Amino acid sequence: MWFPLAIASLLTALSGPSLNVGDHAPPLKVAAIVKGKAVNLNKGIHVVEFWATWCAPCQQSIPHLTDMAKKYREKVDFTGVSISESGENQLGHVREFVAKMGSKMGYNVAFDGPAKAMDLGYMKAAGQDGIPTAFLIQDGTILWIGHPMGALEGVIDRVLAGSFDVATAKKEAVRRANQLADDEKKSAEQDAKMAPAKAAFGRKDFELGLRELDKIDTSRDAALADRVLMKRFYVLAFLGDPRLPEVARKVVAEKREEADFFLSVIARDLVTPESKFPKACGATALILAEAAVAIAPNRPMVLDTYAFILSKVGKVKEAVEAESKAISCLKADPKFDAKDLKSMQDRLEILKGISKNNR
Repeated sequence: MWFPLAIASLLTALSGPSLNVGDHAPPLKVAAIVKGKAVNLNKGIHVVEFWATWCAPCQQSIPHLTDMAKKYREKVDFTGVSISESGENQLGHVREFVAKMGSKMGYNVAFDGPAKAMDLGYMKAAGQDGIPTAFLIQDGTILWIGHPMGALEGVIDRVLAGSFDVATAKKEAVRRANQLADDEKKSAEQDAKMAPAKAAFGRKDFELGLRELDKIDTSRDAALADRVLMKRFYVLAFLGDPRLPEVARKVVAEKREEADFFLSVIARDLVTPESKFPKACGATALILAEAAVAIAPNRPMVLDTYAFILSKVGKVKEAVEAESKAISCLKADPKFDAKDLKSMQDRLEILKGISKNNR
């Protein structure tokens, strides 16, 4: 997930980005080199990644970038450029952050500075409005732009193997940009149609808001229909409305086979201790969790959520069975996460204790 920055200017939205895959990369103009060295982007292969100290997704990508810097040592240079920092003594704050990271941040680090030369020259020029974002550059030519946790490593391998085609990559980048612009246009149109309902909900006139949702014609827009359905669902959940289970069944019916995780997330959201929804939502959460299990009966995380929901509605014995199956399915995966296994085993022991006390 990218962390959103300021919305791109209207001019960029209308005219499209001025910096694209296949274009010449602007030089590295920064206020300070915080760690490592300044690089010449016109020679060799470089990854220039934009991040900020306050950005949680950026922090999550740092270990991955460090691993890649080790993997491609002597072949690819990695430079992280801090942008959009806030507060006083921004450079000092970046220096402190990098010092604390130590070897965990094993690549060059630079600070953009108040002139924002890199932010404007790269991020804004390329129409990028979220961080972290990485630019892959070879001998001064931009080959790829995207999230550093995504396809970057595979692209680097293709570049090193000589099988990367810039012309094809440019066509794909243009296609993605056009698709994004189209999606943003559709989203704006949907926002306009939902505005009356949103205004009513903002005034806490929930019944009027629900009636406004009913007025929206969704017959030609499946995405809008989904937004309206989910808005109705969460409003009714917030109200603890008796109509909620009926809408939940519609949510299940509208979802496709790949929606098991989606349904699980909603189900858990309804009954977590931090939830603002009424306790009466437990029955509805169970409807969603059961649907998720029907779609993916052997997916560990789905079963784990199902066990959690069962425990919340008082079905502890069934919760023990579901958690036990979640553990078995997780162990069947040769790449399972040991932390996930430990967490599930701890939850199972708690459930067994509750079940024993209920006898």
